[in-house]
Amino acid sequence: MGKEIHVPNSIDTVDGGEIKFSEIHDKFAQSHFGQHLDGQLRWLRFKPASISREAWIGAPLGADMNNLKHMPLIAGLTRSFLKHQDPEKALNRTDSQIMVLASEVHDWAESITDDKSFDQKTVVEDEEEAHMMTFLLKRMLGGKLSRETLMQVYSTVKDRDSRLGKIFNAIERVGYMRSGLNAWTASSRPPGKVMRGLSPELESELRESLQWLASNVAGNQVGKLLEYAEIYRPVGIYLESVRNRISDVFTGMPVTIFEKYSAEGEKENEQITQVQKFLRAHKAWKNSKFVQAAGRADIDNPQEAEGAAG
Repeated sequence: MGKEIHVPNSIDTVDGGEIKFSEIHDKFAQSHFGQHLDGQLRWLRFKPASISREAWIGAPLGADMNNLKHMPLIAGLTRSFLKHQDPEKALNRTDSQIMVLASEVHDWAESITDDKSFDQKTVVEDEEEAHMMTFLLKRMLGGKLSRETLMQVYSTVKDRDSRLGKIFNAIERVGYMRSGLNAWTASSRPPGKVMRGLSPELESELRESLQWLASNVAGNQVGKLLEYAEIYRPVGIYLESVRNRISDVFTGMPVTIFEKYSAEGEKENEQITQVQKFLRAHKAWKNSKFVQAAGRADIDNPQEAEGAAG
């Protein structure tokens, strides 16, 4: 008989009571830090200069474009993960509470630092976020939650090698993948449907930016998610559910999209690096059980991506 599966909506407090995760989110959202985070946008690396902040917020990714609203989305993914666990390996009540709280607070530090895409963060920036996370956890939740609980939440968010941190990293990567696939789906819409109210020229720019975002996510997340799918049942369930969409990203991506990395002017070899990541991820995906089992091993991109590195 399997273990009981816990999908909590609250966490135990030091006074023997409970506090809802929604209350924690609302308290942070109403603070100076939360209001500042609410004004920050995600995925700015991919935003065309000609697209306004308002248009980017209203872009097809919706709430996921907003740093504050993004966290409840990850909390929802965490609850889904807990719901679909292997009953024999299910987390206990305390660990389940830690996981959901970690997802609700994981980007708090970016209210003081800045948001950067997954592949752009440096070690120094990660360390700075760690210090800010410690400060904000104590400021917002100290006195309500035990020191041990706060330390476990911190470890879950920042230590990807810890037991719960590894699970959280898997969930966060699913979140990235979700955003990338939503971007790809929106970019595939016919003219006039990518986003209403844009001129054809601006819509074309937005379409290319969404394709760029999708290519970056696929290259940086698919390989690791395939590894996690062998460990965590919910990740495998997710990849199976979006199998066709992931394959479409790899087969339909225009090779010219990788030229956008050169336009950034950040690193001379950034374009080549990202093309290589995309190709490695594509190969791993073709060879995965999700493609092989479906008899779709022949999904080679007719537009050889190697040409983009030339």
